[in-house]
Amino acid sequence: MAPRSPARRLGPLAALLALAVAAPLTGAAADAEDRRITSFTADLDVSADGVVEVREEIVYDFGTEPDPGFFRTVPETSEFAGYGLLDLGLTGVEAYEEGGGAPVEIARESGETVVRIGDFAGEPAMTGVHTFVVSYRLESALLPADGGARAYLNIIGTGWEIPIDAADARISAPEPPADAICYAGEHLSTDPCDSVSEDGAMTTFTQGGLAPGEAFSVDLRLPGVSAPEMRVVEPAGEAVEWSDFQPLMPFAVGVVMLLILVGTLVSSEREGRAGGRRSGSRGFYGGGGGGGGGGGGGGGGGGGGGGGAGGGGGGGGGG
Repeated sequence: MAPRSPARRLGPLAALLALAVAAPLTGAAADAEDRRITSFTADLDVSADGVVEVREEIVYDFGTEPDPGFFRTVPETSEFAGYGLLDLGLTGVEAYEEGGGAPVEIARESGETVVRIGDFAGEPAMTGVHTFVVSYRLESALLPADGGARAYLNIIGTGWEIPIDAADARISAPEPPADAICYAGEHLSTDPCDSVSEDGAMTTFTQGGLAPGEAFSVDLRLPGVSAPEMRVVEPAGEAVEWSDFQPLMPFAVGVVMLLILVGTLVSSEREGRAGGRRSGSRGFYGGGGGGGGGGGGGGGGGGGGGGGAGGGGGGGGGG
């Protein structure tokens, strides 16, 4: 069965602590702006030696509020269940604004590659609809599989904090895939995407819309493709048994209750400052690839995929 989670299993104690820490964060105020991505199209060309050439075309509507520009975080590593943290072999990152002359900056920051298109040092100037193109190469993103290789990749990670109206991924390979599955939804969701179609060696996945924090992942088994040698950054850890934590449970419960109490007090104080208004919440997700905004919001980081896929689907957004 295909692995569903990119994260190593840490046991019930870790799950309790993660829930307590995340609780105050999910009550954070959401950006009440009209930014959105109207379409996100990813074209992936897989060669016989397992190298993946990626081209993303992102149509971004900034609305009427001026914004510094667009940014996109491309992960350089990703965690795959059973394999550990792998180097994806990211190279050749390029970007531009289609039909425009916005400045482009590509830089490595904290183990990720960040693309910025726009003037982030000057006054915000971007409004309305703009089209951005980001391309890159993944030299070691595929996994070994019987009779070929496996492409288990995030097209869009969970870190995007703005809605995406339509997303599609077109994947070409030397031969038609033996299996082709896709997922869409929240972190670790196994809900299928809207459609999968094949035309010879080209497979197209589509999703009608993604809310903030939802991912779009694909999983294909590709005959006739050799999986590159895996570049392991950190090997997969062994599962931790519940019995290992039993002596620590009294302490753990105390920590959890303290964190919940602190989160409740902080939340109550924020609501008091806001005159009792309660805003919508944003989800809190981990995963490969981060991001941030230079201006008023709309940005986001990468994250785990819908089905827990790893790969090249980091985050991005407006400044």
